[in-house]
Amino acid sequence: MQIQQLDDMMWDVVDVTAHMGARPEHAQWQGGRFSYKGRNKKYPDFIETTGYGSVDGLLGAWCRHNFYPAIDGTPRAYSQEQIDKWNSHKVTYNGVEYSDREALDIQRAKERGLRATKRELVALDEAIKATKDEALKKELSDDFGRISVKLAKQEGSLNDFLEQTGFKKRLQPFSD
Repeated sequence: MQIQQLDDMMWDVVDVTAHMGARPEHAQWQGGRFSYKGRNKKYPDFIETTGYGSVDGLLGAWCRHNFYPAIDGTPRAYSQEQIDKWNSHKVTYNGVEYSDREALDIQRAKERGLRATKRELVALDEAIKATKDEALKKELSDDFGRISVKLAKQEGSLNDFLEQTGFKKRLQPFSD
């Protein structure tokens, strides 16, 4: 819709949103103002700079940025001071300082592990319900108990991470 609106209005200037924890390639251009079609030489080329349309660019895989039409000469939505603050923000986990991006990667890994363990438990539960073989049922139940302990440890580790960093739980895959 943004593209259609830009084309319909023959608009050339766009602003890109910004947020804490942007991947390094996106941190370089987040919060910026760009020339969508390259007509306004005052601003960098939108597609070339942001990689819009590519999997690792603006609105690509895991990208949480967006863009919208802007009026040339008006203040940008984000001050350079705010963007610099977000880009340099650090958190501490187990006594080690991490950038927000590094901490998000740690969080994602923990959450992926949790989801994998939950899928394993669902599969074991279904197998236990489906089997008539008592020996196999006992073996699967023992595995279920062992994997449940693993899940509890993973949940504790994630909760500890969230408490130390101040991040929020996000068990579903999300974009950046």
